[in-house]
Amino acid sequence: MALAKKMAAIALAQSFFCTEKTKDACGQCKACLRAIEGNHPDLRIVEPRAEGSGNVKVELIREEILPFTRFAPFEGRAAFVIFTEVEKAFPSHQAEAANALLKTLEEPKNNLHFILLSERPAALLSTIRSRCQRLRFRPLPHEVIESILEEHNTPQPRRQLAIALCNGQADRALSLAAEPALEHLIEDTLAIDRALEKKDPAELFDLAESLAADEKKLIKLQTLAWLYRDQAVQGLNVPARLAAQLPSVAEPPSSLPVERALAQREPYSDKALIRLSIIRKTHRALEKLATPQLTLEAMLFELAQTC
Repeated sequence: MALAKKMAAIALAQSFFCTEKTKDACGQCKACLRAIEGNHPDLRIVEPRAEGSGNVKVELIREEILPFTRFAPFEGRAAFVIFTEVEKAFPSHQAEAANALLKTLEEPKNNLHFILLSERPAALLSTIRSRCQRLRFRPLPHEVIESILEEHNTPQPRRQLAIALCNGQADRALSLAAEPALEHLIEDTLAIDRALEKKDPAELFDLAESLAADEKKLIKLQTLAWLYRDQAVQGLNVPARLAAQLPSVAEPPSSLPVERALAQREPYSDKALIRLSIIRKTHRALEKLATPQLTLEAMLFELAQTC
C-alpha cells in the first residue's frame, strides 16, 4: 500500500505539471516524466532516513523544505511536498522536525500542497493530524487485482494466491506473485498450525525464534489469519454467494501441492475468530516495532491455548 500511495501522490502532482492539458496527466510529456523520476523543480519527495529510526532531521526542514515552500512553484501551476512513511519521518518522540514544519503545514500558500503518506496515521503526532485532511485508501476489488496481475503475465495459480494474500494492495500482489517461494507460504503456515495443536512449549519457543528472524513473518501471519478466517466462515455457515466474494487460501488451486488441513478439521467459528483477533493484535504490535521474538512467543502460546 505504501508504494500505491506514493504513486497516487505523484500522479496528483503530475496532473498539475502536465503540459498536454488533458483531463488527467498524460504520463508522457517532459513534465510528467520528470515528476516520475523525482527531479521536477516543483516537486520534493522526502523519505525517512536510511539510518537510525528514520526520523527526518530538523536541518533538512529548515534549510531545504521551508525555502522551497517560500519560492515554489518555479514552472508548474502548483508545487508539492510529499512525505512518505510519516510515522517514521516524524516520530512522536523526536518532534523537532515536525514542529519546524507546523506553521507552514497549517497555512501553506494557495499553490503549495503537502501530501503526508502513512500506513499508521494513528501513530502520527496529534499536531500533524489536526492540520491534515485525511484520505483513506481502501482495498482494491479482487477483479482489479486480477486484471493487474494478468497484465504482468502472472500464471493463474499464483494469481489466486497473490490475490488472497495481498489484502487488496496491488503492489503487494505483484510482489507476492514474483516471490519464488509463494506456494510454500501456505505449507509453512499449516506447519505453524500443527505446532499449535501439539502445544509443546519447546517447539513453540523454537518456532517463535525462527519466525522472529524470518523476513516474511508478517506475510506468514497474514496467511495464518486468512486460514483461520476461512475456518470461521465455514463454522458460521456464511451463504455461498457471500463466501465466494471473499478471497480464500484454505482451498488453493488444485494444481498446488498444498495440504488442506484446516478444511478437513471440524470448524469452530468462535475459536477461529479469537485466533484472528490474537494474530491481528500481534501484527499491529510488530508494526509498532515491538520486540519480535517476545511478541511472537506470546502470540503462539496464546493461540495454543485456543486449540
